[in-house]
Amino acid sequence: MSFLDGYRVCFQSDKALKLGLKHKSAAGKNLYFNQLPVFYSSEVWDEKQIRAYLEDAASINTRTILICKFAESEVLNKVRIIAEMLGY
Repeated sequence: MSFLDGYRVCFQSDKALKLGLKHKSAAGKNLYFNQLPVFYSSEVWDEKQIRAYLEDAASINTRTILICKFAESEVLNKVRIIAEMLGY
């Protein structure tokens, strides 16, 4: 992993991996990162799933980056509102 020194990286996996990076588990995923954790999702969520996902992400780091593949403006607005209600 030394060849990645100097780069900001984050790996997401369903399985546990042995990497020389910080490791956190949340929302059924394993995140390995050296700066900021990045969650990636290609799922369509309802409000309950959004809340659970945000709570798990905040347990790792309040500056976690969230990338949603199929999120439209309505869903992103719901994410923002739920995050504000939770105090994030």
